[in-house]
Amino acid sequence: MNRWTLVLVLIALWIPGSGPSAWAEDSLKAALAQSLDMKENAFAKLSDDPKVSEMDVPDRSRQVSLAGLIRLSSSGEEFLQELEEAQNGSLLGPSQAEGFFGRPATAKDLANLTLPDGDFEVLADCKPADCKFKLSREGIEKAQSIDWKNSASQNQFSEYFKNYLAQYVETFRQEGAKALIVYDDKPKPFALKDGAESLRARMTLWSEREPRLFTYLSQYPADRPEGIRDQIYWSLKDFGYRPTLSVDLVVVDSSPQTPGVKALFVQQTLYADHYLAARYQIGVLLDGPEALGVPGHFLFLTDQILFDDGLGSFKRSLLGRGMRSDLAERLQSIAKKTKQK
Repeated sequence: MNRWTLVLVLIALWIPGSGPSAWAEDSLKAALAQSLDMKENAFAKLSDDPKVSEMDVPDRSRQVSLAGLIRLSSSGEEFLQELEEAQNGSLLGPSQAEGFFGRPATAKDLANLTLPDGDFEVLADCKPADCKFKLSREGIEKAQSIDWKNSASQNQFSEYFKNYLAQYVETFRQEGAKALIVYDDKPKPFALKDGAESLRARMTLWSEREPRLFTYLSQYPADRPEGIRDQIYWSLKDFGYRPTLSVDLVVVDSSPQTPGVKALFVQQTLYADHYLAARYQIGVLLDGPEALGVPGHFLFLTDQILFDDGLGSFKRSLLGRGMRSDLAERLQSIAKKTKQK
């Protein structure tokens, strides 16, 4: 190191607010502002309404990338602890039906799931490489084996499906990514493992700041670090076109490495019965003064979605609006609940 480089480093360390931690905080603030399509000085003007932005993606016909931010009346850590302990799914947003899988997972964990009638209509016509309900080859063959004219057909498939999902969850808990489903509902089978890895690779905003967490996500379930817990959650949500059942791995990190970040959670979709080839969501509880330079507590959410097929402009617009509204509603719902605590 030459003497001028040394002088500059010493000056940076001596000037208040210009050391390495301040650089990291400024970098986070700038990155969050860019994700939300807002200026850094606009954080001070945020009201209690959510700020939601759709980010650029390489292929709009197959991808959606969203970011949202809202001010909370408390730190949100109580909700995060409830999520960590599988007691409350509030941080994951409103749904028509939902629940957590137990340890071990059983079909009873899905007792309050009722598939919409429209799902059974498409299952009756389901064939390999041509099905409007996302299944593996095994699932499609099961659907084909059912006599759909029989009055017991819906119960027969529902019983099979709930048992299948419970076993799928247990296998994933033991084997990780290699157990993820290969969807066979399209002309070309699609491995969810590939879709999940492609989305995770794009999450550089957080993977560069939280390498410990992202290493665990890439090698789940091996070598879980201290301060990180996971649950598996299912939900039925309506994005405005067809209700979609999702099964998600929820990983909660209560000991993050980034200054200004109090805690965060990651939601990785392990199965979806419509539309979604892969999905990754991240929620971050922020300390306003340290992370954004403004008073208060905030929740930042990102949602990365890979659709299972290219969408026409109408369907893409409908699903995009629905998911954007879902993100805004989730932020509002969480903020409202923090006021009630």
